[in-house]
Amino acid sequence: MMNFLKYSLVSIFKSKKLNDFSGFTLIEVLVGIFIFLIIFLGILGVYQLGLKVVGISKNKSILTAVVVGEIEKVRNLPYKSIGILNSFPNGVLERESLLNRNGVEIKITRRVDYVIDDADGIASPDDQCPYDRKRIEIKAETLSKFSTEVSMTTDIAPENLNQECDVEGGILSVAVFDSLGNMIPSPLIEIKNPETKTTITSATPSDGKHYFPLPSGTYKVVVSKNGYSSDETYGTDEVAIPEKPNISVLGDGQISEISLSIDRLSSFSVETIALIGDDNQQIPIGNVTFNLKGDKIIGYNTEEKPIYKYSYNYTSDSQGSVNISNLEWDNYTFSLISPYGLDLVNTEPNPQPISLSPDSNYNVKIFTRTENAFLLTVLEKDTLNPILAAEVNLSKQDFDKTQYTNSLGQTLFIPLENSSYNLRITAPGYANYEANISISGDKKQTIELERLE
Repeated sequence: MMNFLKYSLVSIFKSKKLNDFSGFTLIEVLVGIFIFLIIFLGILGVYQLGLKVVGISKNKSILTAVVVGEIEKVRNLPYKSIGILNSFPNGVLERESLLNRNGVEIKITRRVDYVIDDADGIASPDDQCPYDRKRIEIKAETLSKFSTEVSMTTDIAPENLNQECDVEGGILSVAVFDSLGNMIPSPLIEIKNPETKTTITSATPSDGKHYFPLPSGTYKVVVSKNGYSSDETYGTDEVAIPEKPNISVLGDGQISEISLSIDRLSSFSVETIALIGDDNQQIPIGNVTFNLKGDKIIGYNTEEKPIYKYSYNYTSDSQGSVNISNLEWDNYTFSLISPYGLDLVNTEPNPQPISLSPDSNYNVKIFTRTENAFLLTVLEKDTLNPILAAEVNLSKQDFDKTQYTNSLGQTLFIPLENSSYNLRITAPGYANYEANISISGDKKQTIELERLE
């Protein structure tokens, strides 16, 4: 590098006639420094990349040797001792450990599972020794600057039938179906501790069914998949009388079976609409709160009343719309909660409950009516164009409410009492309007405002 710089500077000198040379200009000095930095930083970047590649390669070699050594240690253990301390299968191996090899800090993670081979008769109740072999996974990862990891898996089979049958516990068979009874490919099946809700083991079987060798006991099962609904079992601490209780696994290799159902999620696009007058004019109405409830139940409470899997309240926005997503297939019922005095006439589609299919979006209209309503339209007097965002106040002794007109110049006051009200309308650039009106039943009125000069 120094020779190159020296050569560059000499070239600059030689490019000038000796009798004309009076020193470097500032631009020449800056260009020289810039060229030097480009060369230096490029060489430095290549040097750092080389260090990283060499470091990662060195670490992978060390990790590979460590993992191979761990596999050999496991292979030399008695078959019964191959397992994780205080786990299932139980054995002498630690789940995690740390070591230092050639100055490199390494974390080792071990996992041991029983393998149940369908070819060995697992589907038959005559198979009294279903634990066909043990699968050991060893993963080593560096905790240093150049982090990387290496993992290997190996199966170890018992020497004879006595070794294969020398286990305690049973088998939990979990199958996951869709709404039509077809198997769901690659669902996430989680087996949890029913008290702590922590995951003990999990699987994503490609065919939708998995066999879990487990110690005798009771387990909570949860199944899910991205873009799908979920399903699970429940304990009595969650639901007094569950429809799908947590499942018990018995000893001596007995099989406990359970089936759960999930399918693609769906949604509702909901509009809340008021019907006004004898002609049932449809006006969007905002801030309407309703309950959406499905038919599926997860069990019963202590009074033997059903506990529904889905029951939530929603409120439409100021334009009378609300989108409800992440719904599973079910039959759903809409019911109004507020404002009080507003009655649900019907829904579209009709009648209720509305059947929602998997992987679909339904547009739902909730039609409402009240005993007394006031639909006001505010227009410009000269052009009869609607006035947007005019402030409308309706009040009486125990009532005071302000709303703003929409793009049609309309606003709807609902529900109201049969009474007299003071009406006041203001809009920038227009003369104010004030009057006393009487509300009885559905009232429609158009007010024209004069533009100020």
